[in-house]
Amino acid sequence: MRSPTFALQRQAAYNGDGVRVGKTIGAATTEYLVDLAATLPVVISDTDAVYLYGLDIIAQQLG
Repeated sequence: MRSPTFALQRQAAYNGDGVRVGKTIGAATTEYLVDLAATLPVVISDTDAVYLYGLDIIAQQLG
């Protein structure tokens, strides 16, 4: 007997400048806050935490 295989749908969202601003995997959606004034946009994401960066880390939210 074979065990069923489940595939999660993955989508990415980009703004008009081509910067990734979000993703959806299955039913979980992650939105990114991106500082476009920075030299290079920096996005840090984790499944259990959200980080807000400017020139350095500004805030962290766990869970």
